[in-house]
Amino acid sequence: MKTIYFFIAALFGATIAQAQLTSISPTQGAIGQTLQTTITGSGLFIQNSSPSGNISSIKLINGPNVIQGFDYFNSWINPTTVLNADSVISEISIPLTAVSGNYDLEVKTVNAPAPPGQKQRIHYLQHLTSPPDGYISGKVFHDLNANGIYDSGEPGLPNYIVKVSPLNLNIFTDATGNYSLPALNGNYSLIVTFYASNLLFLTSSNDTLSVTINNANSTGNDFGLEPALVSITPSVAYKGIASIHQIVSKYLSFFLPEIQMEMSPTFL
Repeated sequence: MKTIYFFIAALFGATIAQAQLTSISPTQGAIGQTLQTTITGSGLFIQNSSPSGNISSIKLINGPNVIQGFDYFNSWINPTTVLNADSVISEISIPLTAVSGNYDLEVKTVNAPAPPGQKQRIHYLQHLTSPPDGYISGKVFHDLNANGIYDSGEPGLPNYIVKVSPLNLNIFTDATGNYSLPALNGNYSLIVTFYASNLLFLTSSNDTLSVTINNANSTGNDFGLEPALVSITPSVAYKGIASIHQIVSKYLSFFLPEIQMEMSPTFL
């Protein structure tokens, strides 16, 4: 699984000395994720009749690799709203073809009412290449013996989503059920997200894993899953023939609705 990560380290010299970008949040994202980013600067933005104000474009740049965020001529793709002179909120979608690494934030603005391309100013926030404080990693697996612990030989489950809070990141497991993401020092919560699958029951002791990164990696954040259903008898059915099947589950899966009966008076 590839992961895009951004770490704010220093400001790059922009073309306008008195107007600089100061931050972007969140500072990291994953392949396929759409980030709701807040970008701040020093008196860079102008509010006018357009939600995007005086912003011409927003990009993330890593050498020849460019992730296009907002574009004035395609504003419906990545909505952007100027909140005030110092901040803007914008969507940035990280494509599946994106290359992992550190990216520079580029924001182009114009002096209203000049249209994009005229009197354009370019502002940069440079993310120097530096490692994260640690990595969060683990595995989503089919817990064959239901002991809540990953044992050798138990198959990993690909394409399951592990949600990481408060980053609001959705990390997909790879072909062997593993996942990993870089993180800054801090506290995080992990949950595994279910979709249409027979493997719906957690065998892990907690459905939410708490992780702390403190200049070290956090490994073994595993989620064990086992099937929701044990058996169905008979296991076949034939078109056009009604049949009754017994479905057996290891855990409580079915709920009988409460039946209410209203008695009517009887007249002789």
